[in-house]
Amino acid sequence: MNQEMRLRFTYEVRTKAADLYDISTAGLNLLGNNQSYVYGYEKGGNEYILRISHSSHRSIEQIEAELNWIEYLAENGVAVSRPVLSCVGSRIETLEINQDKFIVVAYNKASGNPWSDTISQNEEFKLLGKLAGKMHSLTKRYEPLATQPKRFLWYDNDYLKAFTHNVPAMNPLFCQ
Repeated sequence: MNQEMRLRFTYEVRTKAADLYDISTAGLNLLGNNQSYVYGYEKGGNEYILRISHSSHRSIEQIEAELNWIEYLAENGVAVSRPVLSCVGSRIETLEINQDKFIVVAYNKASGNPWSDTISQNEEFKLLGKLAGKMHSLTKRYEPLATQPKRFLWYDNDYLKAFTHNVPAMNPLFCQ
């Protein structure tokens, strides 16, 4: 995330986003800030993820399409991090602060363990391949309802279209 965008993610944004889910900002643990600010938090003995995205990165319709797809995967047996409702019962919340619009979504934290040397890489790759295959097969059959927004296709992703601009020139392997 560029510096100009980082400056927009103020303490006020974080506080108001946390308020939407009745959580304390002190309990937020920053996990990443590449394209969105992603935090981990605990509530009621359970672990969750809070994602705050700027509207210039994703539209509400794109995020709604993403959540519908995640629910479809879950309903078909894929272990995914499902969205969590806000205090007012919404899957998606928006904040407007200083002429900026932010989109806030919370998810159940995925269960699992950190990488371990006790499991061979071959075993891990087989499990990942099986999961990717299942997701691909389901996604090929996925048809959102006519009233639901549609996810963009992978080749319509603005970040992929501008790949050579977004990848540093000092990394020549990516630009060949």
